[in-house]
Amino acid sequence: MIRMGQRHLAVAWGLCLCLIALCLWVRLENYRFDASLLSLLPTAQQHDLGTQRAALANKHLTDLLDRELLLLVGAPDADTSAEWAARIQSAIASPTRQPQTVDATDVTQFSEAYFPHRYFLLAEQDRALLRDSPDQLLRRAQQQLYSPMGAGYQPIADSFWLFQNFLQSLAEQSPLSVQDGWPTLTHEGRVYRLVRFRLQGEAFDANAQAGLADLIDQLQAQLPTDVTFFSSGLVVHAAYGARMARQEISTVGLGSLIGVLALLWMSLGRGSVIALLSCVGAGLLLAMTVSVWWFESLHLITLAFGATLIGVGIDYGIHARVALASGERLRVLLPALLLGLVTSLLAYGIQGTMPFPGLQQMALFSCVGLLGAWLSACLWLPLLTDKGVHPRKIFQWVHHYWSRVPALPLKPQWVALLLIAALALFWQLPGDDRLSNLQTSPASLVAQEQTFQQLLQRGSKGQYFLVAADSEAELDARLMALNEQLAVLQGRGLISDFQSLHDWRPALERQWHNRALQESLYQTQGQSWFESLGAPALANDARQALVESAQPLTLARWSAQMPQPQFFFKSTEELFAIVPVQGVIDASSVQALSADNIHYVDRPATVAGLLSHYRLQLQHWTAVAIVLALSLLVWRLGWSALPLLAVPVLAAITVATVLSLWFSLTLFHCLALLLVLGIGFDSCIFLLAGAQPKPVWYATSLSVLTSGISFGLLALSETPVLHFFGLTVLMGLLLVWSAIPSVYKGLATDRVLVNRADYK
Repeated sequence: MIRMGQRHLAVAWGLCLCLIALCLWVRLENYRFDASLLSLLPTAQQHDLGTQRAALANKHLTDLLDRELLLLVGAPDADTSAEWAARIQSAIASPTRQPQTVDATDVTQFSEAYFPHRYFLLAEQDRALLRDSPDQLLRRAQQQLYSPMGAGYQPIADSFWLFQNFLQSLAEQSPLSVQDGWPTLTHEGRVYRLVRFRLQGEAFDANAQAGLADLIDQLQAQLPTDVTFFSSGLVVHAAYGARMARQEISTVGLGSLIGVLALLWMSLGRGSVIALLSCVGAGLLLAMTVSVWWFESLHLITLAFGATLIGVGIDYGIHARVALASGERLRVLLPALLLGLVTSLLAYGIQGTMPFPGLQQMALFSCVGLLGAWLSACLWLPLLTDKGVHPRKIFQWVHHYWSRVPALPLKPQWVALLLIAALALFWQLPGDDRLSNLQTSPASLVAQEQTFQQLLQRGSKGQYFLVAADSEAELDARLMALNEQLAVLQGRGLISDFQSLHDWRPALERQWHNRALQESLYQTQGQSWFESLGAPALANDARQALVESAQPLTLARWSAQMPQPQFFFKSTEELFAIVPVQGVIDASSVQALSADNIHYVDRPATVAGLLSHYRLQLQHWTAVAIVLALSLLVWRLGWSALPLLAVPVLAAITVATVLSLWFSLTLFHCLALLLVLGIGFDSCIFLLAGAQPKPVWYATSLSVLTSGISFGLLALSETPVLHFFGLTVLMGLLLVWSAIPSVYKGLATDRVLVNRADYK
């Protein structure tokens, strides 16, 4: 009979959860979830000036470039490429994907923006000629005058073609030119048109991604054999990743859910399934509510990590349900349940002592969630009847396996030495923290992106120098010094190329020097030049135009009018220039150019370093948690219980070692190991502390099966993070389950009744 007080407690807990759900709903109304890498860094590192500046640059580049969708349509001739570019533009355009067009007016505006400052601007070749060989420059100007382009000659505004040469030098920095209203390039006899879209929102916004992946696939299928198009942009990769996730939810996810529900239904009955899922749901609800109220913003990776709660939380419920149905009272079962909870809280909670905000969030989320699931299991499961909780025939193989495996006697002292060696190995296992491990895009899409970047000669925006200054003159001086150093590295073949703000807007010092060179040219050669043209009277007009144009091109004017704003931005206190670097061969030589106000930013390396920090910290603190958990369990269950308690530890470290040596060990593998340890420790605790090993082994097998189905099937996922997690859980739980019977039978202690009648 269920005591009335226990029933009242269960109802009261349910009402508390309703209030908790209301608190969550109130908090989520204006809550902000975080996806910033900066927020994952240690607090001290977040306050580092270089890191803060890099975060500003990253936001600037993200706002400008990550909201672009670019398509390159290629065909054998100009007409076909223009036709298909228009079709594709029309098909993909939507309210959230606005097409960006280019026409002759844009080109004219570009020229007109530079025109008032033309006497301050020179192409590098013209600078060299004016400095070393003015006569050669005049001969070239005559050739230009009598060439087909001579029809556009402006004798007063651009007497020596210097401004036209400067504009041409800018155009040569890009392989694109405007033809037929499209940015166009020609490569190996094919004509390519660039189709640009600007997203009205974030790249990860569902509206921006809406139908994009399917639409691109459909358009690719409709293209004639001689027409191709390549896509680029964060939104494309996000759209394909979202589609893959949806597909896997409907296949792997739905399949695992059906499998787990069917397994629990057949083994524990319908009421138990509902109760177990309610326990897990209560844990997740409590974890989510406490976390969003405790932290101003919750990182998305914390929510992903919360998936481990499902496995450990339902593990408590299965053990409790089977034990209660076998006749054990909650009062007798409670010490084992409490011991399992404490060890899990140790494994997860010790992360909260680390200086990483992300791991602190995970620690709080996990510990609160486990506590909620555990409390729900203790209060709700005793209310269920014992009906339907009996091993089915399909599970007889579980007991056959137990009865047939030989005993494996192990000396606790030898096991202790083995554990020390294993933990020392785990402490220093190398990992693989490359960003490619997180790649969710199909290989075909990655190949398209690479071809796109090669055709447009675009380098990665992930590697650049960030130059900071308080004034324009200071910024120019630092940028000029950096450009000279990068030119040396380029000459030595250590980088392939770099782009600078000064390529588009020369430093003020350089501009005044350019003006001095042009003044000298007009003073010494102007009169004779116009006499050779038969218009000597124009010489004075040309010199007067030079005198009247006395304003250099400032950063403020350039950034307001020019189409290359990604090279420059400003905060409320500082000015910043971004210098992208391509083809880095020797990263150490490039990094050596960093100074107090010159920061080298390698975004892929930064993310990889962040993942490496987290993985190493997680390895180290997991090892510490294992030592503490084993110490507690040995103190509670006895020294002779160590061989069995070592099974989940050695299984987890074995999996980690295999992954590290033959595959790759990532942060997400390490997160999965916590789930293996949690379920493994629970199984050992209930076997050692329970009154009847047969139902405990049944519950252990059921727990491993459900976790294997729900998480192990993730190993089939094409999403690397999910694949890593699922593979680790599957391998680890299989080792734990297969090793427990032999080690349990080999225990020789008066506290562990291995000679019970049901498991002789």
